Amino acid sequence: MAEFIRVAHPNESFGHAAEDACLSISRLVEKLNTHRELYAALKGCTGHKDVVETSSVDEHVAQLFLFDFEQSGIHLDNEKRSKVVYLNDLILYTGQKFASNAMRPAAIKKDRLPSNIRSL
Repeated sequence: MAEFIRVAHPNESFGHAAEDACLSISRLVEKLNTHRELYAALKGCTGHKDVVETSSVDEHVAQLFLFDFEQSGIHLDNEKRSKVVYLNDLILYTGQKFASNAMRPAAIKKDRLPSNIRSL
């Protein structure tokens, strides 16, 4: 929802607030994806080892989450995991800023355009 508001809301201040919300949520998800205790708890209840009966859908979702953990470097030591979190955060921030600025209209003087497209 925040991403939609960031892109579509006509009030720029709402767009900026939504962008901040997107970044905050993304940062939180990245931190959770490298949280070893959370990973261990999820790993411990997969394969029908949970204390509560789970369905095949529960198991499938758990496997997707485990895959996310593994893609985020859960197996790395603390220093390397911290670096992964930092780099992913930088990628998310840079991508958000790029997308935000790419959608802003900009005036360009006609003489700065290549000559073959000036008359289009």
